[in-house]
Amino acid sequence: MKKLLVTTTLLPALAFAVSIEDYIDTNKCDQIIDRQLYKICYSYKNKGPLSGWVKLDGNNVNTSRDIKKRPRFYNEKTIPLKYRTKYKDYTGTGHLYNSTC
Repeated sequence: MKKLLVTTTLLPALAFAVSIEDYIDTNKCDQIIDRQLYKICYSYKNKGPLSGWVKLDGNNVNTSRDIKKRPRFYNEKTIPLKYRTKYKDYTGTGHLYNSTC
């Protein structure tokens, strides 16, 4: 009986395995920026991401290798220049204000 219960529970889960496409419509992305550990669905119209997703490895979370200081904003070189967000697009907006706690 236990085998039957496990089989009837496990098989549908495997048959309907969850993938990123279940949550993100990649057809709406003008460009997908793939950086091995994370991906970004970028919109040229919005000059910014529509969504992003990360692949986490539990062995790399909360270790001594954690980032101590966040990197400064940088321009994404793989996006065509006319659609690229620049540092000056955020200056004066409060977006880069450090005291958000």
